[in-house]
Amino acid sequence: MKSTIKKTVHTAALSLLAITVLTSCTSQKVKKDCTSYEEAKLPVEVTTDWSVVPSGIQASIGSIDKKYIQHEVPETTISKNWSGSAWKGERTSAQIILWSKDSVPSVELKLSDFKGENGATISENNTQTRFVRYVLTDEFAEGCGHRKPEDYAVSLSADALDNIDCMNIDAETARPVWITIDVPSDATAGEYTATLDLFTNGKKKETFTLNLNIVDKTLPHYTEWAFHLDLWQNPYAVARTEGVEPWSDAHWDALKPVMQMLASAGQKVITTTLNKRPWNGQTEDPFDTMIEWKKRVMAIGSMTILCLTIGWNS
Repeated sequence: MKSTIKKTVHTAALSLLAITVLTSCTSQKVKKDCTSYEEAKLPVEVTTDWSVVPSGIQASIGSIDKKYIQHEVPETTISKNWSGSAWKGERTSAQIILWSKDSVPSVELKLSDFKGENGATISENNTQTRFVRYVLTDEFAEGCGHRKPEDYAVSLSADALDNIDCMNIDAETARPVWITIDVPSDATAGEYTATLDLFTNGKKKETFTLNLNIVDKTLPHYTEWAFHLDLWQNPYAVARTEGVEPWSDAHWDALKPVMQMLASAGQKVITTTLNKRPWNGQTEDPFDTMIEWKKRVMAIGSMTILCLTIGWNS
């Protein structure tokens, strides 16, 4: 009898332990490795006071019309609610701005489905949440032409949208996050709401509310646009960043999503380069020739032989 009681108590204890472990595991997200490439650094003069910023990560809805300076405290009125509108078939965007006076590990954002009336839904698969990365740029000044780098002011500009899942934020820096919403052409018009959760080190810190009004108008598919977009493409940059051999199968696979992104924006022009290192190779990733060059010298050789037969070799 005593043995049966002990066994029952032991089993109950194990069950309770399993429930406790399961509960603790599901109360927060799994921690991720957020190692990424290191951005360029510049000596800067900070004009805002980071010491007045509260501890921990700060977050707010930002403006898509503003480029936030990396080393300055953002000038913004903190808001947790965003409202926007779009046609069916249109792309719309929002921007979140994060900042912290302390270093913050493993920052991650998770956007839910957009829920409308009568069960209407825009899936999270129609959205992207990407960290904005800072790149080097300089002043335009008098325009293109020969430039001595030391004669032009250099700065860091919020520009590239990174597809990484999470990011470590350095102390006394700001980090924008760009949200892209692709409204399906067959979406139901009306009001939709989604939530955007902010996590640090696997723990939820903030929740934003996103309200989207779908107008009962439809934007034609990009293949039907008369809009003419001509952005230069550099496939050699894709090969370098992906670590693949130019024009290998892996390179073609890496190029496809880049070209698809351009096409969906209205791109109409294909960039090709015939010469090796055009423009004196002034780009970070020099263009190479995209054709095979063959030099034929037989005609010149025949003329040389003819000249030798009439005494030019004497």
